[in-house]
Amino acid sequence: MKRYPRGAMRQGLDGKITILCGVDAGGRLQDCSVVHEDPVDEGFGQAALGLAPRFRMAPESRSGVKTEGGEVRIPLWFRLPRQ
Repeated sequence: MKRYPRGAMRQGLDGKITILCGVDAGGRLQDCSVVHEDPVDEGFGQAALGLAPRFRMAPESRSGVKTEGGEVRIPLWFRLPRQ
């Protein structure tokens, strides 16, 4: 709940976001941007970008292709617990 946008939380809103990021040699995400945000202007995009540094990619895919220099789309959902 730490990254959940406060205004959205007060309103009981859930959010769906997709970020697009590059991948460096260590599998870290870089140069991330929001490519989809629903609902818009509720802070979900910024929250997703704040989480991106915690994500890592494997240096190689299962087929042995290096992930460095590639791009990855990551869908994220913010959902409040329902009572």
